[in-house]
Amino acid sequence: MSELFLNNVSLRDILFGALPKVLLALLCGGMVGIERQLKRKAAGMKTHMLISLGSCLYAVVASMIWDYHKSLGGAGDPSRIAAQIVSGVGFLGGGAIIQGRGTITGLTTAATIWVAAAIGLCVGVGDGLLAVLVTVLVVVALTMTSFFETRVLGHVATYKCRLIMQGTKEECRVRVAEHLDRNDLSLDQMQTRADGTRTQVTLRYRGMGDDHQQFVRDLWGTAGVEEVAVE
Repeated sequence: MSELFLNNVSLRDILFGALPKVLLALLCGGMVGIERQLKRKAAGMKTHMLISLGSCLYAVVASMIWDYHKSLGGAGDPSRIAAQIVSGVGFLGGGAIIQGRGTITGLTTAATIWVAAAIGLCVGVGDGLLAVLVTVLVVVALTMTSFFETRVLGHVATYKCRLIMQGTKEECRVRVAEHLDRNDLSLDQMQTRADGTRTQVTLRYRGMGDDHQQFVRDLWGTAGVEEVAVE
């Protein structure tokens, strides 16, 4: 039966049917992934291209199998393969999400992986125009929301800082915590290590860029602070 199916697929079907869809899926997936690549996310352009390509290829093969069974007078349901694509991509998206110390990252990347699979599926079933329109909308949405967050709402980011200051560990923790509260910054982690009369403080915190810069300036202006290094 498999040999009959392979013989039923001609080179013309591949070159003029499947290949243009595959190339379009690669292009659309790459357009979505390049925005993630520019932001240095783990799942970048190559990942999104392969996800879109794979979804498209599964849809194309499902359509070929369905057409083959119809030619033999049988019946089939190509949507079952599409359902498995959704399950598989959900697994990939879950792997892109990282949770630690109360902070969750990777949600946007997981969402773009999910959308890239849907775009590839659109191309695979023959609706290339919808796939292109959705790709443009996704790229515009990712770009414009980043601009809106940065220029209008302010950009919340995670920062790491290491400083050396005079005083005990308890005194240093209190002074650093006061500066964080004053600048509306949220503390994720703080570690202290005493070395004689000096204490090394390593902390990770979240907040707006302007608040972070003011926090660093406040640290330099604090009595007893000898060194401030932002990573």
